[in-house]
Amino acid sequence: MRIAKQLLTEAVIGIMIGATVYLTTLMLHLDTINPTPRSIAGLFIMSAVIGILSSIFDLDWLSLPVAYGTHFISTFLIVLATNYLMGWQFLIGSALTSFIISFIVIYAFIWIALYLSWRVTARKMTRILKKRLKK
Repeated sequence: MRIAKQLLTEAVIGIMIGATVYLTTLMLHLDTINPTPRSIAGLFIMSAVIGILSSIFDLDWLSLPVAYGTHFISTFLIVLATNYLMGWQFLIGSALTSFIISFIVIYAFIWIALYLSWRVTARKMTRILKKRLKK
C-alpha cells in the first residue's frame, strides 16, 4: 500500500509539473499542442509516467549520475513515444531540431526549479531545527 501511495504521489507531482510547463508555453505563445481533450489527456498521462519514473532517484543502489542519465534518456523516450502516439508532428523535418532544443531547455528548467524548491525547504528545516535545539 505504501508503494502505491508513493507512486500516486509521484504521478500527481508529474502532472502538476507537466501542466505548469504546458500553461507556461501557452502564456509565452510558443508553438505547442492544440488543447483538445485527447491531447490534454495524452499530456497528463505522459507527465504522470515521467513523475513515476522520478522514483528512480529513491533507489539506493543506483549512483546519482546513472540515475540522472537514465531519467533523462527515459523521459526523452517517453516524450518521443507520446509525440508519436498523439500525432503531434514535432519530429518532422526542421521541427526535430527545435523539438530537441526545447526538450533540453524544459528539462533543465524543471530541474533548476526543483533544485531551488528543495534548497528553500532545506533552509526552512535547518532554521526550525536550530530553533528547537536552542530550547
